[in-house]
Amino acid sequence: MRLVDLRFAGWQLEPIPEAPARYYGKCRSCGERSPHAALVGQGQLWCLRHTDATGHAEYEIFESQEFNATVPADSTPATT
Repeated sequence: MRLVDLRFAGWQLEPIPEAPARYYGKCRSCGERSPHAALVGQGQLWCLRHTDATGHAEYEIFESQEFNATVPADSTPATT
């Protein structure tokens, strides 16, 4: 996932290029989570291993991306 241009009140979010997306699986039965991984398949493999160990069968996969909030050169952030 890449947000190209998300702006709010003069700010925009820009992905940190040296911080690639990370993935993790979460068991919906007990809340246990896999370690963050570079590949979505690693999170999925953790889910299957967790099923084998616990019998739990409902999961979610999450993607995490780091961003910086910046002020574009042609804008001024709003103050509240």
